[in-house]
Amino acid sequence: MAPVLFDVFVETLTEELRALLIERQLFADDLLSVGDDGTLTQAIACIDRWSAANNMEVNRRKSGVLVISGSA
Repeated sequence: MAPVLFDVFVETLTEELRALLIERQLFADDLLSVGDDGTLTQAIACIDRWSAANNMEVNRRKSGVLVISGSA
């Protein structure tokens, strides 16, 4: 039941990310955004704004950015 409640609760966040054309996936109670530096900067700012507006705090210790590069 908790994953469904998470989906309902963050629906407005996913709508905001969709409006910014940010690729996103929800997994149980996690959110994944995919994109280049500019896109991820926008996604992080959007998540921070939404969190503040909804009295939520992003746990930075459990959050991160994974950089995948094709260059050697």
